[in-house]
Amino acid sequence: MVLVRWSNDYAVGVAEIDSQHRELFRLLDELNEATKGNGEDVKACLLQLIDLWRLHCRLEEGYMQKYRCSGLLAHRFAHEGFEKKLSERLAKMEQGESIAELESLPMLHAWLRGHILGTDKKHAPWILRQQQKGVAEIVSEFMVWTDDFSVGVAEIDAQHRELVEMINALQSAMLIDTRSLEAKRILDELVEYTARHFQSEEDYMIQAHFPEYEEHKLAHDEFVEKVHDLVSRADWGTDLLGLELLESMKSWLEEHLLDADRRYMECMKDAGFAASPLTP
Repeated sequence: MVLVRWSNDYAVGVAEIDSQHRELFRLLDELNEATKGNGEDVKACLLQLIDLWRLHCRLEEGYMQKYRCSGLLAHRFAHEGFEKKLSERLAKMEQGESIAELESLPMLHAWLRGHILGTDKKHAPWILRQQQKGVAEIVSEFMVWTDDFSVGVAEIDAQHRELVEMINALQSAMLIDTRSLEAKRILDELVEYTARHFQSEEDYMIQAHFPEYEEHKLAHDEFVEKVHDLVSRADWGTDLLGLELLESMKSWLEEHLLDADRRYMECMKDAGFAASPLTP
């Protein structure tokens, strides 16, 4: 029997915090089920719950400290009090007391729900506003151009830098709203620019007689298809235009720059393209 099901009423709007809150709900319900079995199962559930609670407290208090939320000490005191309740129940179980000692389990669940609705939700809007103000700082650390990405061809390197900047701009918009008009606008630009860049790069490979051209073009086509699919899903109004998808795009681009693109460097150099851009 589920004590209380997670619902959006408990969401505070900070993805990582909400994810851990959902997991805490799940573990409390798992603990409730374990009380119908043996004491070892109960102790194992309690240990998992305590470990997650400590991790969650570090995360939540870290957010509060980073964004200078008021009431941090009081919040930390409340966190420590709940951990103490859990640890006391674990200690009693380890001393051989019966599962009946956990009859107050619904009270633990009630405390957590009250803490989320009454305290966490009070601080979340401030954290979200401060996160949005700090978007520029976060973006600068999302995908950073390094010399390792350079392929030695001026025009291609300039286009790669532009792609990195567009990925960062898209992340900036998505941190505020993953399906905002601004995010959609930047994504549309990314589609157009990616196609233009890939065509330019392929023109270089053809003129340099790069032997792996066909394989390289297939990789380009695959990425273009993914980006178009992302645009289509956004047009449908789905919630798949998320930061995790942008992270995937970033990873693809980094791997492509560091591996596939570097394979044509010697061929470009031999063709005389290393020092100057391609002429029409």
